[in-house]
Amino acid sequence: MQYEVDGKIYDTFCVETDRLFWLARGKEVRMRKGRWQGGMLPETPSPETTIPAGEGVKSAQEQWAREVVEADKWREALGGRALLEKEILALLKWQKTLPPQDRWRRIRTLVLTGAARVLPGVETAGSALRRRCLRCGSGFGAIRKTVCARCEDICFYCDRCLVMGRSQSCMSLFLFEPLPWKARAPVNAELSFSLSSAQRAASRRCVQWWEEGKADTLLLWAVTGAGKTEVLFQTLEQALSRRAPVLWAAPRRDVVVEVADRLSQAFPTVNVVTLHGESGQTWNRGELFVGTVHQAMRFYRCFSLVIIDEADAFPLQSHPSLQASLERARRVDGKRVLVTATPPTSWKRSFRRHNWPVVTLRARHHGQPLPEPRIIRAWGWYRRMMAGKPTAPLEAFVERVLQTDGQALVFVPRIADGRQLISWLEKQLHLPADRVAFVSSREEERKRLVKEFRLGTLRLLVTTTILERGVTVPRCHVLVAGADHPVFDAAALVQIAGRVGRSMEYQEGQVWFVSKVVTGEMVRAREVIRSWNRRAHRELEEGKGG
Repeated sequence: MQYEVDGKIYDTFCVETDRLFWLARGKEVRMRKGRWQGGMLPETPSPETTIPAGEGVKSAQEQWAREVVEADKWREALGGRALLEKEILALLKWQKTLPPQDRWRRIRTLVLTGAARVLPGVETAGSALRRRCLRCGSGFGAIRKTVCARCEDICFYCDRCLVMGRSQSCMSLFLFEPLPWKARAPVNAELSFSLSSAQRAASRRCVQWWEEGKADTLLLWAVTGAGKTEVLFQTLEQALSRRAPVLWAAPRRDVVVEVADRLSQAFPTVNVVTLHGESGQTWNRGELFVGTVHQAMRFYRCFSLVIIDEADAFPLQSHPSLQASLERARRVDGKRVLVTATPPTSWKRSFRRHNWPVVTLRARHHGQPLPEPRIIRAWGWYRRMMAGKPTAPLEAFVERVLQTDGQALVFVPRIADGRQLISWLEKQLHLPADRVAFVSSREEERKRLVKEFRLGTLRLLVTTTILERGVTVPRCHVLVAGADHPVFDAAALVQIAGRVGRSMEYQEGQVWFVSKVVTGEMVRAREVIRSWNRRAHRELEEGKGG
């Protein structure tokens, strides 16, 4: 609906609240013919605004003050969120303490007092090239046209963030300002082990960066298995003790589950919320949020610290909209930490240009070197495997795993390859079906199978790159079957190799790259690992000499 005040036209979704707002300021509202367009709403007049005296105005002012008090209760539930209309209703139904039928009055009051903003889900003003999803920030290429059952008209929606529910032009997006963060008792992490000297030094540098407040971005460049999560514990202590909630974001659900479990154990007095598609904690309030990067779309200026784990991984680097969502979730004065073992060259240049600090960890927490990949060129291995014939490198690898009483992750480039390899393992090597399994992003049993692998029930887990990061088992070996496939770039191969040797008690694990040809990506991955080992060894020797 639309109305007019002093010659200016406004949109509204709750006329009664607007009438009261303007009546309390001695203004009359004149209704117009028009439909709510999801536009910007009137801003709160400045305190210097002169309000005429009168009984009607005084009564309206008293009623408006009561409305503001009631709306503040809703801000407790909605503050720091970015929600579509249907998501607000879902949150209220889950919470059960606020009446959903009052939502538009209360939300409208928050908008008029400056505690919220309202935008269309998809902006369509201007030319087609300017269409944009205001939830995820995706532009023209992601906007699709459809006949909408909701508005019974031609409508536009975003296909880039469909996984979080449909954002469309006839639906409003509400951005709720965060509540002021109240000071709490100091937070202390509980560690079951002591940090190494290198970890302690890195931890001190991270805390120094947090306390100085000069740069808003830090790069934690740590080799796989260096204990980067524990290195950030002291920074988390500082952030949780002094300021607003913290977000630990990761690109994969498996990483989120593992990190959330570790943080819950380390911070037992902190309310840790896990956010992914199946967590069931979407609307929980908390202090430390651990979630997939997509979940950041539902937050607005909420977090004083955003830690982006595996920040160079898919889908972050291929979807700028996810990066924009993480930025919007961070407070205006908030900070962020980018955590990775394989920062792109462009990042290094950017950090030098902005003079952002970089903290490096070149050695694993136990001091042992990273296993160097063994590159095995076997021209006909794939054809023989597909035909169900003996395949020497695969047989030798499985024999090595069984001899050392280990477990193995076997990576394949395609889903079809994984299913064929499982069949080959069962028929050619006679491995029991309950000891081997295949997982991919399409497997419904993925969560259960990964858990069984972690518990040791499964000996061999065949997988696509979906498990290249975040999965840790103590007695692990790795085989990349078809390492020459384009899906396995140097960064992915380094991460995959990093699954091995993470436990001090088991250093027998090996990394094999099996392929028809040796690619530059395979060689680069091996050289990166060798370089890390050389630098870690040199630093260790220098430390002994000192």
